[in-house]
Amino acid sequence: MSRYLFQILCTDGDELRRRYFVFMYRDS
Repeated sequence: MSRYLFQILCTDGDELRRRYFVFMYRDS
């Protein structure tokens, strides 16, 4: 999972990153 998260962070996409973080936070 860490690898995926790292890739997302590296990916040039603020919207995608924020969406991912929101989803993760909500899931938690």
